[in-house]
Amino acid sequence: MRIHKSIFSSRSDLKQLNTETQNYLINTMEPLLSLGMAYGLKYPVETVREIWRLMFENAAHDSIGACVSDTTNEDVYMRYKQVRDIASNLVELTLREIATRIGNPQSKEISLTFFNPLSTVQNGVVEVECYVPQKEFGILDEQGNEIAYTILEFVDQTEYVLNQGNILDLSKDIFIPNKVYKAKIALQLNDVPSVGYVQYTIDLHRNTLTELIEQKREILENEALQITINDNGSLDILDKKTATTYRNQTILEENGDDGHSFNYSPPRNDLKIQSIEFKPVIKVVNSAILEVATITYEMIVPKDLEERAEGIQSTRLPVTIVVKLAKGQSTIDFEVAIDNRWVDSHRLCALFDAGIASKVSTADQQFGLIQRPVVRRSEMDLWQSDQEKWNEKPLSIETCQSFVTLNDAQKGIAIFPKGVREYEIVGEKYDTIRLTLFRTYGYMGKENLVYRPGRASGESVVKTPNSQCHKQLKFSFSAYYYQGNVNSGEVANSAKIANTRPLVYEYADFLNSRLIFTQSEVQKDLFVSDSLFKTNGHLTLSVIKKAEERPGMIVRLYNGHVDDELDDTIMFEKTITKAKLVDLKEETIGALEVYSNTIKVPTQKHAKFVTVYVEF
Repeated sequence: MRIHKSIFSSRSDLKQLNTETQNYLINTMEPLLSLGMAYGLKYPVETVREIWRLMFENAAHDSIGACVSDTTNEDVYMRYKQVRDIASNLVELTLREIATRIGNPQSKEISLTFFNPLSTVQNGVVEVECYVPQKEFGILDEQGNEIAYTILEFVDQTEYVLNQGNILDLSKDIFIPNKVYKAKIALQLNDVPSVGYVQYTIDLHRNTLTELIEQKREILENEALQITINDNGSLDILDKKTATTYRNQTILEENGDDGHSFNYSPPRNDLKIQSIEFKPVIKVVNSAILEVATITYEMIVPKDLEERAEGIQSTRLPVTIVVKLAKGQSTIDFEVAIDNRWVDSHRLCALFDAGIASKVSTADQQFGLIQRPVVRRSEMDLWQSDQEKWNEKPLSIETCQSFVTLNDAQKGIAIFPKGVREYEIVGEKYDTIRLTLFRTYGYMGKENLVYRPGRASGESVVKTPNSQCHKQLKFSFSAYYYQGNVNSGEVANSAKIANTRPLVYEYADFLNSRLIFTQSEVQKDLFVSDSLFKTNGHLTLSVIKKAEERPGMIVRLYNGHVDDELDDTIMFEKTITKAKLVDLKEETIGALEVYSNTIKVPTQKHAKFVTVYVEF
């Protein structure tokens, strides 16, 4: 039957919005609103329901598939935009209401409050935007220790910020700088409390800046990894803990797409082009906490399927890959920007050669891990012998929620897609992860595709020119190099961390205007650092949210290992008055014993989850 195995990458721009929006709602908004509820803030129940109603409308069969007309896809986009705007404003309001209640004896002119939505403590380098009056300043943690930072972008916005002054209390002596700059900075976070926050301060009389310096050698390195950028732009990555070098990473592969909104399908006369065929421009900069490489290609590819069939490469496809390696981390972050304004009907993928011949790939699904064959040999043999009996080629193009990995008993590589979540295991030994970045096409439906013979799945007369995505495209993903297998490497938890970065709220009196919003003084009744609860991190966090029909909170965890049975412990900082084991409908299925505000979570088997309801 028709499975439409490659529908995961139809309208890649909308698929990216879906991934980013889901991650924001589940990993950021709901835990933050729950934290606010614990501090006495009202949980905006009806607004959150409206957000999810819009998301469910976009989850309708053809809407989430993007196998519809351009007009309908515009409606899908508008719902994502509404969700993003409403959710981000809820988050902004909640961040401010908590941050401004913090009583901080070290408070200076400017504070940065970091929020951790995860159930485990967070460390590492994060990127944030803030407004500062000068380039050199000091960042201090809650204990007064100096925190290193690096400036990534620095733009003068004095007139924009200071001309919006709207001070409520004119008698208050506040700090108003002469200049204001919008800065994007990277800084080192240390032990941000789980489901909690910590407030740092900016001291204008100190200097903890560590500047980015351009390097002559084309190498990125930290305690865990060494990345060598080859002359052709590919990466050789040394995992120092296993002494394994992964060669030829992050090669981009471009080819034609003769498919439509339901199916990717290669042209009968295809032309594959790889980024390593072109000479890149490479720039490397580093500081004490961050190393960054920018690799720029001017790829020349066929303009359309007609040129591709004739082997003509006439059209520019500019591509820039930004590679970031932070201090102490085994995860590499990638940003790929493509100027796709001039090319029709094609696909772009990123290749990661694990060097591990594999029979299965491992990926996560909603509440656990799934292993799939890298190729369906018997089905492919039947397809080759009699294609007329098949409605679709039995492809091994697959999808994941947050990661796909190849590993053996000693080592592995996992890819965390943050946009299109489609992959295929390729190579003669099935040792390479091919991550789809995007694909483009021009019709809702087509007949007699290479991968799907017979009638069109959609309307073949309906053109979808917007599906060519003639615009600037940008995609993010991460690669994680680990030791041991998928279990001991804690791949599921690492993917959760990669998709749940700490939030920051900056407060300064001179910003108390339309730039954020004007609010009168509030009582300082919160500590400089606080946590609602933490887990041991054995199980993987699924959600933290308010219960639908009850006043308390829902915490859901799942087993992110293959085969292992796992338990966990939830340790609360507040006094628990009620704790229940509930199902997905949040109906009670059993009692939970509480000792010293600690709950022992029942053991979970492979791909099983547990939902806990608590009241304080």
